[in-house]
Amino acid sequence: MLTRNGEEIEIAVECDGRQKKLGEGEMGVVIDTRAHFGRLVASSAARLEVHCLALLASAAAKSLMKKDYLAEKKALFEARVGFRAKRIIVAFRGKRLEFDVEDALMMQALYSVGSIFVKNSYMMEERFAKGGSVVDAGANLGFFSFLAYCYGAQKIYAFEPVKATYSILENYIRQNKLEGIVTCVNKALGSEDGEAMIRYDSRGDLTAALSGAEGKAMAETVQVVKLDSFLGSEAVAFIKMDTEGYEAEIIQGAKGAIARFKPAMCLSAYHKKGDRESLPALIKGMRADYSMKLVDFGEENLFCE
Repeated sequence: MLTRNGEEIEIAVECDGRQKKLGEGEMGVVIDTRAHFGRLVASSAARLEVHCLALLASAAAKSLMKKDYLAEKKALFEARVGFRAKRIIVAFRGKRLEFDVEDALMMQALYSVGSIFVKNSYMMEERFAKGGSVVDAGANLGFFSFLAYCYGAQKIYAFEPVKATYSILENYIRQNKLEGIVTCVNKALGSEDGEAMIRYDSRGDLTAALSGAEGKAMAETVQVVKLDSFLGSEAVAFIKMDTEGYEAEIIQGAKGAIARFKPAMCLSAYHKKGDRESLPALIKGMRADYSMKLVDFGEENLFCE
């Protein structure tokens, strides 16, 4: 399989000695069932996979009603693979990564691998990472940090404030023996050093947020640190931010590093109305020589270099 950049990548799942290398069909189920619906129907019909066709019909009906169809997506993926996966294996740029994933997080983890590695939605390249330091703000399970490692980053700081999610991130770093390269930080980045309340629904929640998430099931107080306070005088080459609307606060807390080092950055620009205009203006106020563009590989991000 090829990434969006045209690089070879191999993704496989494993369970009790059984392994299945994933192709575009399986990753299509994971990344965007709707976009691949016609192709999935055609391949299932050709193979006379009645169960898969029934699952696709159910997913399509729920999609039209704007209902969640994760159960159908998971069942469809398992039907195509032939077993319930317990491990994800990624081989990319001469590196091999393994992740033992609990069942409840398997589809989310595969989605993140597809979005971050295959689509390269945060625009990572070797020229940004090799030999330098990278900041992963809103690390979640850490897949962007692992991508930065594959591109040659010498030091990666992965910030994940939710304790339960942070513990999974730590386990993945240990599993791949990357403690000397990836530093896990159980804090949020923000505009001031202090504390804040983060809300989330479950461990690994991709939408855990410090603002505008009052309907979430759980909440905990987390430490917040400015990136400038954390880095001191240390240079940074690339900053990724996906923090559910908290990007402006992180930028304000990183204005020293931005002004001094002009790191390449890729940050979410769709969480708040007006982000597409306000975030570029905020960054330009710190370094007017940035070139910027909005990119959309499933979610709209602002890329700056």
